[in-house]
Amino acid sequence: RLMFFDVHLRSAKSAVDVRPQAITEADSFDKQWAYITTPTRFNCVWCSRRAGKSRGIVRRAARGGMTKPGSRWLYITLVRDNAFKYFWEPLKALLNEKNVAFESNESRFMLTMANGSFFQAVSANDISSIATKKGDEWDGVFLDEAQDFGAKVIGPLIDIAIFPALGNRSGFLDVLGTPPNVQHGYYYDLIVSKRYTEFRWTMFDNKFYPNAQAEYELSLSTRGLTRDHPIIQSEFF
Repeated sequence: RLMFFDVHLRSAKSAVDVRPQAITEADSFDKQWAYITTPTRFNCVWCSRRAGKSRGIVRRAARGGMTKPGSRWLYITLVRDNAFKYFWEPLKALLNEKNVAFESNESRFMLTMANGSFFQAVSANDISSIATKKGDEWDGVFLDEAQDFGAKVIGPLIDIAIFPALGNRSGFLDVLGTPPNVQHGYYYDLIVSKRYTEFRWTMFDNKFYPNAQAEYELSLSTRGLTRDHPIIQSEFF
């Protein structure tokens, strides 16, 4: 079902000011903002839990759509529920917050801004259909939770489906995830290869998560783990 959100009717504040508001550095923090604003086309992002990775994706995508009318943006993750939770719902909430009008198809996770910019969120279960869309073109593709994809999926997805879809628009590809517990696999190899521009930050850099140090200390004391344990490294560093 197609739903239209009129910027003049969305909220009480519309009576005061309905102009779209830009996404700025005040919505972010230094390391995340460096990622949001990077002009580089191939980027590898790895973050701890609660570092604000998903928040960065949503702001990078929305900022791109707002500043480049008619642009096209694709978000891919392994599980459809996570596409809904980490991208679809936060994207709509951010656009409402910034007074940006849009139409959305709730069943297909498709959204079109008033300026013509288009967004779609899909799960790995949709990969076969993505691969058959030979005519698709994207200004930006976000491949999230990359550490959870098997090599037989992520390799063909990037090399066969995504790369050909970037050329006409000089689009970018961001491959994002958390440090894998086991040091092998496509995403780990991409991290250590340095072929992509690297962005890395942790929950300790995230100004929107002020309890990071307390949670870290509590986790060590209650779980009986050390800083060097793979679980602690993945969650906090």
